[in-house]
Formats: sequence, C-alpha cells, structure tokens
Amino acid sequence: MACCRAEKYKWCKDEPVVGYRDPKEYCLFHAPKGEKSVSSEAFNSRVFKKIDAAKTTKQPCDLSGTIFEGDISFGHFNKNNPLPPVRFSGATFSGLANFFEATFSGEAGFLGAKFSGRATFSQAKFSGEADFSWATFSGRAGFLKTIFSTARFNGIVIEEKIRFDGVDLKGVSFLDTDIRKMDFINCHWPIKPLQFLPGRLQERLLDNTWYKRLTGISGRRVLYDENTLSNRKYGEPEKIKKVELLYRRLKQKYKEEHDEQEVSNWHFGEKEMFRKGNWRRRYVPFGSITNIYWLSSGYGERPIKSIISLVFLICGLSFLQALTGLVPSSVEPVHGIESINGICDIKDIEKLWALIINTLQFVTFQREPMFRPNTLNGEFIKLLSRILIPLQAALFALAIRNRFRR
Repeated sequence: MACCRAEKYKWCKDEPVVGYRDPKEYCLFHAPKGEKSVSSEAFNSRVFKKIDAAKTTKQPCDLSGTIFEGDISFGHFNKNNPLPPVRFSGATFSGLANFFEATFSGEAGFLGAKFSGRATFSQAKFSGEADFSWATFSGRAGFLKTIFSTARFNGIVIEEKIRFDGVDLKGVSFLDTDIRKMDFINCHWPIKPLQFLPGRLQERLLDNTWYKRLTGISGRRVLYDENTLSNRKYGEPEKIKKVELLYRRLKQKYKEEHDEQEVSNWHFGEKEMFRKGNWRRRYVPFGSITNIYWLSSGYGERPIKSIISLVFLICGLSFLQALTGLVPSSVEPVHGIESINGICDIKDIEKLWALIINTLQFVTFQREPMFRPNTLNGEFIKLLSRILIPLQAALFALAIRNRFRR
C-alpha cells in the first residue's frame, strides 16, 4: 500500500510505508514527527541518501511535504559537493534547519515550507532561483553573506525576525510580505539609474557620502520589485500598489529605529510608486499635487532640485512681471529706469537685476518696492509671487533639513 500522501506528492508513491497507529499509512518522509519509528539521525541519513541518489542520476530531488524529525544540517553539501535542484515545498522543519555554507546547483523550492525552529542559510549559495514564497518562519532565520541569483520571499509569515547581513538583494523579491520584521545590515540594494548617468558611475557616486548629502541626485536604492515593473504605458496598478506598501513599511520600520537616512530613501520610493500608480499623476506634469511635489523638490528630499526650482520660479515670475509692465512706485525714475514694458526693456544687467530685486520685494511684502504693476494682470502676477515663491523656499528648507538631519 502506498503512502496516503502519494496522491498529492507523487514522488513518494514507491516509498515503503511505516507503521502508524492511525488508519492512514505514511512513508518515512511524510510520517508525522515522532511516528517514523527511526531516530532523527537515521531519518536524516535517509534524506541524504535520497539527495545523493538524485545527484547520481542527475535528476532534481523532490522532498516536498517532508516532515523532518529534528535538527538537520545540509552543510556538507558545499561547493565541492553541491545539492542538485531540490524541492522542499510544503516541508516542515521541526528543529534547526542548518544550511550553513550549503551550495544549491540549481533551483531551490521552499514554497510553503514551515520552519518551526531556527533556520540558518548563512554563506549559502543559490545558483538558481530560491523560492521561499508563502513559507512560515516561527523561529529566527539568518542569511549572512548568502548569495542569491534570484529569490522570492513573497507572502512569507514571520513570527520572529529574519536577518539579512551582507546580502546582495538585487534579485530578491519581497512582495506581499511584512518587511518590517526583517533586518537588513550592510545589504546591497538595486540602484535606480538616472537617465543621464551610467549605472556603474551612479553606484560609485552613491558610495560617496558627501556627494549624496550635497546633491541627492546620485540615484536611489530601490526594491527589486520596482525594477520588475512593466514599462507599458499604464504600468501594473496592482503591483505598483504592493510595491508602494513595501516602501511604506520600510519607512515605518526605520522611523521606529530612528534611522533618518533610510527613512528619506524609502519615503522617496513610496511617493514615487504613489505617483506612478495613476496615469494622470504619472504623465500630466502639473496634474496633481504629488507631481508638483516631485517636480519642485523631489518629495522634499532633493535640495539641488529645490534650489533650481526656486531660482527658475523667481526668474520666471520676474519675466512675467516685465511682460505685464512695471512703473516706479515713486514719481522719480528708479536708477534711471522710468518703466519696464516687456522683455526688450531688461536686456542690460542693471534692469534685469532691478527686476529680480523688485520681485523679492513683493515676496517680502515691502511697503514701497522699487516698481509696482500698472495692469490688473501685473497685480495677479504679484499675488502669485507672494504665494508660490515662499512655498518653494519652504520646500527648499525642508529638503535641506532632510538632507542634513542624519
């Protein structure tokens, strides 16, 4: 008689069954913990023999649904003796799951696996995709200097903490996972490239602390899931929302840890996903407050962008003021200037400088600026100057604060 789980896990249909007091009969691999009729060491030896047999035949090893009796270590499957493509989907690791320095030569499937005790994958190397989607980690798990080709930690359940230390996360997905229960120490995140800089140059700039602080334009660290978003015109709204939630959770995590540098980085990512989640916010330059917030100051995180926007705003409103016409506030000409009526009147530096100073006098609500509007349109431009320029100056101050509050 075959194992009662052979219908679900077809790989065990030829495995001998073991005695069990329940009317159901199980193979050694699927028998519940404590009912295998062999010691934990003997069970582990049987697991290793099955892996070795798969290696000999150059076939993937299927251990899906296996219930491990106790502690087990796969460390001897190292770079000199790598594991074959292996599947632990739906498996239950009852004790310590030790994959320290284990080498996976192909795909490694941990889909829906349960780690009841501690799990360590430190210094393990995954040559193929590692899929931990929907796995449950009841104890602590560590990934110290683990090497991933690509990996999925989608929808996993974390009851304790998962620690990533010195891990390259450029191919690791965290969709549908509460990322706040993960610690990231000295990890390497993907960098969102700027269109006018090569990716490698950006990585070097991002490593330069002073360049980052002064400019804020050396690229930003992102999640792999953002880089996998479609470039179609209207994107993938549902996936964008999931990535936005990941960024929000990361921002919240680092707020609680008082790590302001990380807060700023993930705040930018959160706002960027919110902006791209709607076609109007994404493609209409002034179609929303979020888009204006991005254009004017990089969500309050880019000082250089903020000061450039402030200078353009002052100059632009000054030119508009010149187009609508200005006359001296007093009877006498100001510095020999009787009036300004159009761009042609501000060709020389003296008039141009006087025009900009006059706009700043409007903004600071001086009683008698050098010039005053002589048209209704000019009064409207004056009102806009008094509203927009102080707002942009406040955004610049916010960006400076955010950049240097570390």
